[in-house]
Amino acid sequence: MAATSNTPFCLVDRNTLNEKEISNIKETLYKYPLVLADKVKAPTQAHINNIGDLDKKHYPEINVPERAAPFILRIDGVSLKQDPMDESRRGLVYEFPVEPVTKCTGSFLSPTLSVKFKIPESLRNKAVTIRIMSIFTEGKREDFHVEFGYAETVPFVMEQMKVFNKFETIKDNVVEPCKCGITTTRPFLDYGKEPVLNITTSYEPNTIHGVRGKVLFVELIFTDLQKTINKPLQ
Repeated sequence: MAATSNTPFCLVDRNTLNEKEISNIKETLYKYPLVLADKVKAPTQAHINNIGDLDKKHYPEINVPERAAPFILRIDGVSLKQDPMDESRRGLVYEFPVEPVTKCTGSFLSPTLSVKFKIPESLRNKAVTIRIMSIFTEGKREDFHVEFGYAETVPFVMEQMKVFNKFETIKDNVVEPCKCGITTTRPFLDYGKEPVLNITTSYEPNTIHGVRGKVLFVELIFTDLQKTINKPLQ
């Protein structure tokens, strides 16, 4: 069962923020109730060597709670399915510690991350904006191709934030410069009753060392269309 959270903060070191800055985060990013989705996890395919044996059709499923909009549904990145080909090629699974503020684990920045949603009928006429929180080593190309019924390309970070603890958040041997922050799509419409969210990236790191990064969490912001700030995608 999904839970409501009173601690919406992202990878922000609260010791460096004054009360006005904290209030601004609440008012701009979390002006609607925040609901935490139950965590689900797709079985790893890192041990599968034969490409033909990879499961490319199954997706972890998130049941969207039936409640009045507007609200924000947060999905821990750990619930996102890794790109099967990439996971098999790496032959290993990156496991991250729990981020101390959001209590999210996150998922390795795979070329494609996917999760399926079951949306109750009462919410299917709502606009859904996708918000992604990520942390990554700086690269040559930094963008997400977000597909939710149809697609939009957005930069990794539209609003950069302070990293709470880079070394615990990515991996203890990361020495490359890191970026951290959120990006937001325009509202999606006509996504159906069981849409699959695909987050694809053509990210190219500056170096071949260390971990590329991770998606800490994804948020679906359900609103009435007339209340959305941005125009919907055409």
